[in-house]
Amino acid sequence: MNDALPGYSPASATDACDSLLEAATPELYRLNAFRVLELPTDATAREIARRADMLTMIEKYGNGKPKGRGPLGLTPSPDENALRAALQRLHDPERRLVDEFFWFWPAKLGKGKTDPCLLALAAGDVQLAYDTWSCAEMNGSESNVSTHNIAVLTHALALDHELSSRETELSEKNLRQRDSAWTSAFQRWKELLEYEGFWSRLSARIRDFGDPRLTAGTARRFRRSLPVAILTINAQLAVQAAERGDKSEAERHVHIARTSGFDA
Repeated sequence: MNDALPGYSPASATDACDSLLEAATPELYRLNAFRVLELPTDATAREIARRADMLTMIEKYGNGKPKGRGPLGLTPSPDENALRAALQRLHDPERRLVDEFFWFWPAKLGKGKTDPCLLALAAGDVQLAYDTWSCAEMNGSESNVSTHNIAVLTHALALDHELSSRETELSEKNLRQRDSAWTSAFQRWKELLEYEGFWSRLSARIRDFGDPRLTAGTARRFRRSLPVAILTINAQLAVQAAERGDKSEAERHVHIARTSGFDA
């Protein structure tokens, strides 16, 4: 596999993206700052500050978190500690980049507020966004943004089902959705490793930051660390299931990882 990918090779211990690997837990999407704060990934410093001011008022007067425009709203709503932690993540450029990477991108850089698919998601129309991305994916979307967004959507939904199943037994329909989501997510994350246009888009976003802590090497480390990060999540789920004494669930996650197609 690696011989076919001139820009890709698995991460070594000295060339890994630590922030990416630290974020790689089953709560990856539930702790994502953009999901928690209901902000688009291209939110400006001013918009983040405005959101922070709103949350400060909420904390002071206790009127409840103001509704944002983000997709896949969390239930229950994030508490004050989660909100503060999310804001802190956005002040760290590398952690912000990790959260951007694992959330929905607009088709065009800087157009998050007007992107039709992101607006559909914010309105709760997940199917419309998915169908539009699927169509664009078949036609070769620019920088493979559609493939990335489907990877994020299906990965987030798979993990939401995994975490929800600890509280409530999943229906047969939800079990099928969970398994289908895992397959879709792994397929697309693996495809993205091969798409130079996708990594060029990430590099362009890094340049937009204009922060000396983010360099061309950051994108390279992201790319090399992605397989390990993705598989680490299933490894943790397998260990957690084993600790609960649920052998079949542990074996399921081992199987998911082994059949993922990743060479990590």
